[in-house]
Amino acid sequence: MRFIVLFLLAALSLSASNLLTHNIYERSDRVDIMLSFDAPYEGKIFQKKEKGITVLTLEDLYFNEFVERGINSGILQELTIEPTQNSTAVTLKSNQDISVLASKTVDGFGLRIRARLASAPAQAAPLVTTPLPNTQSQSIVDGRYMLVVGIMVFLLLVLLWVKRKIPLANKGKSGAWLFPNNAATEAMKILYQKPLDGANKVVLLEFEKHQYLIVTGNSNLLLERFGEGRVQSDGEFKNVFEQNRQKLDEYLRIQQNQLSAYKEKASQDFTPTR
Repeated sequence: MRFIVLFLLAALSLSASNLLTHNIYERSDRVDIMLSFDAPYEGKIFQKKEKGITVLTLEDLYFNEFVERGINSGILQELTIEPTQNSTAVTLKSNQDISVLASKTVDGFGLRIRARLASAPAQAAPLVTTPLPNTQSQSIVDGRYMLVVGIMVFLLLVLLWVKRKIPLANKGKSGAWLFPNNAATEAMKILYQKPLDGANKVVLLEFEKHQYLIVTGNSNLLLERFGEGRVQSDGEFKNVFEQNRQKLDEYLRIQQNQLSAYKEKASQDFTPTR
């Protein structure tokens, strides 16, 4: 079980977003920083601004490097990307007052961070409408998804193996159909029973503080399950019996139809010989 849990945790970690690449594009009126991820980024972004420093915190984004780059621009002078606890911090340093706007790509695999002078005319920055052209990123994503699928298939095979082993372990053990072991049979207590016909009867059993109303005979059928002490007298047993009358009639009708069909088929298949 511990082995399966570890595989599930590994599969969940693969579904988180990781920062793959970053690129800087300088323009006369703005500086764009493009980030690309290995999975669609769904985390929250928080901005903290101090004198000359703007920090963007990208929650649930993982990055295992420290990046520091100088920028020869009148808008930005330095970019820093560093990992923090369960997040990644992008720090922009400028000697002027700037405004910063972050926009995700349509598919979520990219993020554009745009910095411009705060005094520049306000313009609505549209979302990028095409995915980032990153073949390496796509191959990494495909590989991770294939690994997750492989893990799930492995777990399915383990469950099927366990399912086949359980019946084999109980095979050959004596006991009732409802409680397939000797200890359960010994602890089982018959409280009331009522015959339906020559081959079937209704029985009320008690086992481990629960009561079970079943039909036994040609086949077995569980009608109802009660808590401890639900049925304590003949009158209560009769009431429960009457409440399940419709189920019993339907069960007997099906049994009779099956028997009649069998007799009819047997008579048709029989060919006398002389």
